[in-house]
Amino acid sequence: MSPYELEAKLSVELGGRTYDFDFAPDLRIGHDVDTQMDQVAAQIAWTGGLWGEAKKAKLIADAEYRAWRAATTRAVLDEAPKLAEWKVKAAIEADPGFMTHKRAIAEAERIELLMMNVVAGFKHKSELLRSRGAALRAEIAATGMHTKESPERTDAERKGALATALGKKPTTRRKKG
Repeated sequence: MSPYELEAKLSVELGGRTYDFDFAPDLRIGHDVDTQMDQVAAQIAWTGGLWGEAKKAKLIADAEYRAWRAATTRAVLDEAPKLAEWKVKAAIEADPGFMTHKRAIAEAERIELLMMNVVAGFKHKSELLRSRGAALRAEIAATGMHTKESPERTDAERKGALATALGKKPTTRRKKG
């Protein structure tokens, strides 16, 4: 893979389901602009829904941490009510549950940021497609072509298609020799 190729593989767990993505094909702009323009709004909406799920998971992870911390603080103070605040904090942070909750929050934050960036990628693609679509419409208006361009066609085939569209007979040149 060249350094200019996009690799966007992602696996996330949201709402009890695992989603495996390869966004590279969907984020690239290909030759069929019309189809991509039809799809990009749905892609934004779907990934936006997953972004919402990711945000929800982050809020739940944070709430679970806060509830755990409050319960642990109460338990520490029940054992030693006169303990200094810094000692209570140290006891909480020394508990294995502290790192478990902090890792869960960090993972939820990572997934939220990934999904936010995927949505941003599709929004950017939408803007680029709008611009490319406008350029193609201007080209069609200037040339009179009304057929989709195919990257596999040769220059001679394109000229022949243009001549046919204009109602002229396609011409070929013979080599003098």
